[in-house]
Parts: sequence; C-alpha cells; structure tokens
Amino acid sequence: MFIAILHLVFITKRKVKNNVYADTLEEERIMTSNTLKKEEADVNSTELKEVTVIARDDIPAIHSITQNGVVHNLGELRDFGWHETLKEFMPSAKLLSFSWVSLKPGDRLLPHKHPMKGMIIIVKGSARLTGQINMILKEGDIVITPPNCSHGFDALDEVSYGLSIQFEEGIYTDPENARVKFLEDEKS
Repeated sequence: MFIAILHLVFITKRKVKNNVYADTLEEERIMTSNTLKKEEADVNSTELKEVTVIARDDIPAIHSITQNGVVHNLGELRDFGWHETLKEFMPSAKLLSFSWVSLKPGDRLLPHKHPMKGMIIIVKGSARLTGQINMILKEGDIVITPPNCSHGFDALDEVSYGLSIQFEEGIYTDPENARVKFLEDEKS
C-alpha cells in the first residue's frame, strides 16, 4: 500500500527544474515559462560584480529641446539611460526612467504635460511648482504627476536639483521625439 501511494505521488507531480515539482500540466507550463524568462533575462543583462559609482557629471546632459520650431528650456537634464553602465544595470527603459534635473536661478521649465505617470523628488534647494498647483517646494518634497496633468517649475534664489522618475520610457530619453506637450504650444 505504501509503495502504491508513493508511486502515485511521483506519477502526479512533474519535475520542472532543480527539484521543483508541478502538480498539473498548467503549473508545469507556467513554471517552465517563468524559468525560461529568468534565464533569458540573466543572459541578456550585464551583471556588475562590484559596487560602482557614477558621477552626475559623467551622465550626458541636455538643456533644451525644440518642438515645432520652438526652443523649450529644460534647465539641465541628465537621463540615466544615456550612460552605458546605468543603462545596462537598470530595468528596461520601456518600464522606468530616471533623470537628474536642475534649474539655476531664473530658469523656468514651463507648464507641460506628458502621457505617463511620473515623480519629481527635490533633492537639493527649492523651486516653485507651477501648472495645476502653484506652491513652493523644498528638499525632500515629492511631486506626483499623473498622466496629462499640467506641471512646471521655476527656480528661486538657488540652484535646485531633483530626481525625475517616469514609469515608462522617459519624457526626453529620445530628445528628437520628446514625449511632452508644452501648454504654451496649445495657445498658439
């Protein structure tokens, strides 16, 4: 009797990999698919073997974009995807984008909107938030921007630095095809 039960257990469970067993063909298919996806991701990624430091100044910067013949000041923008080591280390640019941003006194990033969710974290200095909400931002403040919500920034008396995060491909990842609509363009 014991041998029959033991035999039944081995017949009904299918070994997928590394002593992991599936109870059904569907579980086996899912587990095999997930294992293949992980192995594919491991092969396609360049895995760093030690702590690496990337200086902000080592990330290429842009200061403006041109859309429809109009130049739009961005302050300073450094998309992490423009640095090869960061690009290889981070998840797909289609899922997440990080950029350093800064505005010098007198700089303005005019109110604009974009099709993806995003956040700006003020890491140093302060700035005025413009657009749907007008208020002073200080270090540590997090601005959450749902898709297509108007927001912009004015520098105050000091340089302000922020970390801009988009939960899709970045707004300026491809500056020639920036995924942004400046509201002044809608008026003209």
